[in-house]
Amino acid sequence: MALETHKTINFNGTSTLGGVMLAQFYGTINSDGSVNVNESQMDKLSASEQEAEQKDFDAFRTMVKELAGEDHGE
Repeated sequence: MALETHKTINFNGTSTLGGVMLAQFYGTINSDGSVNVNESQMDKLSASEQEAEQKDFDAFRTMVKELAGEDHGE
């Protein structure tokens, strides 16, 4: 039996505002070049907290895609 390996790169991020955690972010670059980016948002965020969290998530998603070499022309 031959050893088979695959390279996977994982990223984690946290969105905070004024010492309050708003969300956690997870990104994966798989060996085939595919990218997965997800978020886990905290419950009951105010409108300003949601806006800050979304801005952070957009930046996180852009960073992961750029590191994967994907064109990010959104």
